[in-house]
Amino acid sequence: MSLKRRYDEFNGVNDDTDDEDISPGKQILPVAKLPADFDGDPEDGLEYLFLVRRDAKKLPFVTRVSNPYQSPTRALPATTLTASPSSSLPSFQWREVCGSRFKHFKNNLRQTDIDLSSPLLKSMPAKKERDHWWAFLSGKPDAEWNPPKRPKSEPSSKFGGMRGFDPYVADMEVDTVLRYDIEDSLSAASTATSPREPVPSIIQSIDERMALHLLMYFAHWINQHLSKPDLPYEPTESHARWIFALLTRLDDELSADDMNLLRNLARAVLDFLKTRHQETMVEASELSTDVEGKDSDQRMSQRSCWIVLTIIIDGWKQRDLWLETENALRSVTTLERNPTRA
Repeated sequence: MSLKRRYDEFNGVNDDTDDEDISPGKQILPVAKLPADFDGDPEDGLEYLFLVRRDAKKLPFVTRVSNPYQSPTRALPATTLTASPSSSLPSFQWREVCGSRFKHFKNNLRQTDIDLSSPLLKSMPAKKERDHWWAFLSGKPDAEWNPPKRPKSEPSSKFGGMRGFDPYVADMEVDTVLRYDIEDSLSAASTATSPREPVPSIIQSIDERMALHLLMYFAHWINQHLSKPDLPYEPTESHARWIFALLTRLDDELSADDMNLLRNLARAVLDFLKTRHQETMVEASELSTDVEGKDSDQRMSQRSCWIVLTIIIDGWKQRDLWLETENALRSVTTLERNPTRA
């Protein structure tokens, strides 16, 4: 038996705290053993500690004071969860269904087994060949997006073997750099070809880095079409399906640079949506549907734009873009209602 135990027993001190309730701290000093209803004055330090611990047990374990600057809590209005009748945005329920279906499609696509050694998967342009990718997506023949490599020619000795002064070699180098000339693409655009669709065998062979690179190309092509409509970069419904499929290759958590790329794509799609929205309003005011009927089968529709925007904004938690989208479409509506406004 320890000396402390014998001292406690001799002096009538209760040091057994195993059966006691939760106290402010573990007992270190000896405490007198007194009745629970003891109301006398303490005669020594042991009895004083008993009274202190007894009173401490009566206090609440956690307490707080009222905040004098606290404002009453107000419930958020219901209009924050669903789009108002005058809003141009899709409803909250529609966006929920769209995001849920995209997640299911993404999970199913990742679980599908595919033979990555298939020669079909290798028949794609290089990642940095932007113009070749446009020809590939447009359904052009292989010779336009996968030209055979030219054999290296021997340097001409016409100017003493100085290759830098050989005009023939210089013309060949310029022709190699300008592989996909704008004039050729303009003439090729008039040719009726079926666009390539994002089948699983191709999509599953594209990793996240290549998917981000191709999404960057789509943002560039849409911006080019809006700034220079004469160029053959008009986004189509097939392109919308490609964007949808490429988004399934991205992780749920992206870096700041990759997220900035997605936001640029969303803004490009928003600008194109504004153009389609304005065209629809003009057609409605003129009671003409010929243009819409002609373009609805090929051009990226407003529905496809909303799907892409919903996936990016809600899927990657970029909800500040919803406010930007609503303000942009409201400006188009205001401008249409006030055509004389500068």
